[in-house]
Amino acid sequence: MRGRRRAHPGPDRAQYLWRALEQCFGDEEFHVWYLDDIPQLVENGEACDIALVCGAQTVRAIRDSGLGETKWVRRRIYLANWQRGTKHLGREFSALRALQADAVILGQSMYLEHYHKRIKHAHFVDRGFDPEVFYPSPLSERTRGIVFCGNVEAFDREIRLEKMAAEFPGCVEWLRFNRHVDMALFLRSGDIGWNQILNMPRAKGINYRVWEVLGSGIMLLTNETDDVTRVLKPGIHAVFWKDDADLIEKARYYLKHRTKAHEIAKMGHGLALKGHTWAHRAEQIRGIVESVL
Repeated sequence: MRGRRRAHPGPDRAQYLWRALEQCFGDEEFHVWYLDDIPQLVENGEACDIALVCGAQTVRAIRDSGLGETKWVRRRIYLANWQRGTKHLGREFSALRALQADAVILGQSMYLEHYHKRIKHAHFVDRGFDPEVFYPSPLSERTRGIVFCGNVEAFDREIRLEKMAAEFPGCVEWLRFNRHVDMALFLRSGDIGWNQILNMPRAKGINYRVWEVLGSGIMLLTNETDDVTRVLKPGIHAVFWKDDADLIEKARYYLKHRTKAHEIAKMGHGLALKGHTWAHRAEQIRGIVESVL
């Protein structure tokens, strides 16, 4: 493998995609570049056949360094930033032009048409999970009811968690860890993994937690989005909630019916393992790269 390995401190999910890409591309020369890679890239004069460039800030750093004016890479694939709305799309489009990208990969399908107007090769590639990090534990080791790992301050998540905790004392726990191995350990200690994607009621896309909860082998209790319902069947792979009242009702039902929750969790885990690991995403990205070579 000739691509440069990059250290990823903390719970940076990108490390899992990079590892999967490393295995998928084999001996071909490619790099994944982030903002803090650019100084070393300029200093060492590194170049490669394929560059996966992550985010508008990284593109600006490439431009400001003068690197973008050289033939530093044969094919440039832009990994677009997650967007909560169309307000910041202009910055992403500017990055596309500055990078002279051959293709763009989006983590949100809802903006595909916006990118298609500006670049031929615009593709949606969903998030995934690493089954060596997120995997089920035996039922005997699941000592918690409803669990959540992540940013509780965003999108009124803490308010909803506190409502559930008041309604079901001792059955709802949430924490935020700095390491994914700790997050995974906490997730698989529960029976139900709660999730909220963006703000209600205008939720969009799929966040990392969907696949990490399913990968942990616990039942996913998440709000609905078009992307989620496209890949998960309600009551089979996961359980969807629409509003606060619906959330409380479904949380109560599955806390009382743990066996049913375990059945849904098993189906959800099987689906995730079959087609939604980072290895599957790397194969999708390889196909995109090959389409523009």
